Amino acid sequence: MKKTVLFLAGLLLSGAAAQAQWALQPIGFRYDATPAYIDAVDANVAWAADFDYPSSIGDRQVARTINGGATWTVTTIPTLLDGQSVTGLVGLSATVALICVHNDQGGGSILRTIDGGTTWTVQTTATQFGGQFSFPDMIAFFSPTEGVCVGDKLPGDNSFEIYATANAGTTWTRIPDATLPVPLADEFPAYNGVLNNQITPSVVGNSVWCLTSEGRVLKSANKGLTWTISDAGLGLSGQSVAFRDANNGLAIGLDDTGGANHQLARSTDGGTTWQMLPYTGPLHPMALDNVPGTSQFLSVGADLSSLGGNNDAGSSYSRDNGQTWVNIENTRSHVALDVASPTVAWSGAFAPATGTGLGAYKLTSTVLGSRQDVALQRGLSVFPNPSADGRFTVKLASLSTDAQLTVFDALGRPVFSRAAKAATPALTLDLGQQAAGIYTLQVKTEGGAAQQKLVIQ
Repeated sequence: MKKTVLFLAGLLLSGAAAQAQWALQPIGFRYDATPAYIDAVDANVAWAADFDYPSSIGDRQVARTINGGATWTVTTIPTLLDGQSVTGLVGLSATVALICVHNDQGGGSILRTIDGGTTWTVQTTATQFGGQFSFPDMIAFFSPTEGVCVGDKLPGDNSFEIYATANAGTTWTRIPDATLPVPLADEFPAYNGVLNNQITPSVVGNSVWCLTSEGRVLKSANKGLTWTISDAGLGLSGQSVAFRDANNGLAIGLDDTGGANHQLARSTDGGTTWQMLPYTGPLHPMALDNVPGTSQFLSVGADLSSLGGNNDAGSSYSRDNGQTWVNIENTRSHVALDVASPTVAWSGAFAPATGTGLGAYKLTSTVLGSRQDVALQRGLSVFPNPSADGRFTVKLASLSTDAQLTVFDALGRPVFSRAAKAATPALTLDLGQQAAGIYTLQVKTEGGAAQQKLVIQ
């Protein structure tokens, strides 16, 4: 087990127009290293750490940009030795960042920089992550001063090895075993089966969630002081988890047959319970994130067919809590993700043919800023649905401005489009030339968008 990350995305558009939204930014890591961790502080500042997927080790490189990715400064951490790999990254400002590190000979530590990555100092003691089987898996912060670092279960212990800090990572205190949930026999946190590496945790307010190797979800709702665990029903296929607020979250399980019929579990109570969710459209399993300030989720994938995985490159978004996914593009391979705002997002750029990194992709469009229009959604209705002949009547009770209606097939490809003038009460969609199946209608205005599933029998 080791580590992974997440992706990034945009919103609607297809073909060359969609791909133009992703600008490649070479970082300058060693040729075979991928930016497997990305943490964006704001529109200008972001941090990245590398991982060499072919060799399954890290190169001890951390990069920082302070100008929106136009240039990156790379530091090879001199205090780390061969066999020591970064397993988690969090950026707190343009000068302060922390990483957690594992040694393949056993043990681990947490390091911090306060000078933009020029120097790094070990902040943990010799006994913290000091055991032969200690493995720090992920690090997350709730504020500039409060954070947690979560590690594997130690032999003989009945809990995960978890530490918390309240002074920006200067010192760390272990959370008592007696207050933690009991892991299963071979369970460890933050596992991703696609590339045998760690997933970035999901943080909302004072809460943090991360997936385990058994498809369960480890959660703290009070900045790491106490923890619970729940079963998302994904088993060993669990890939990624993300919450968009304190209650609503999704967890993805990989289709391990090589197909794209991935599992999707949804929670509406903060992760206490989970239900399997049937969905339509292209869901990508490599990474999942929410878009802060909106109700959207984004998913990304990579073409890993040459590495024995899925041919699942691309990115997509959902506006209805995971029920439908709309394609953004299906040619780019994403390995890491952080969406900082509706206008700022980065992902790790991956070259499947060689298993190496290209640098970072940055979203160069404002399409993520299109939020759900709640009034438009409430006023949208379609009948008959299902339709026997592909003809639908669309009612737009709250259409106050001009809108564009687009219908997408199950793969996220646009198959129909038309405009609607403000105050149009209803209109007809003729999809009689389309095959039977499930489609998605999007109604988009300057104020946001609404969606509705369509079924042609």
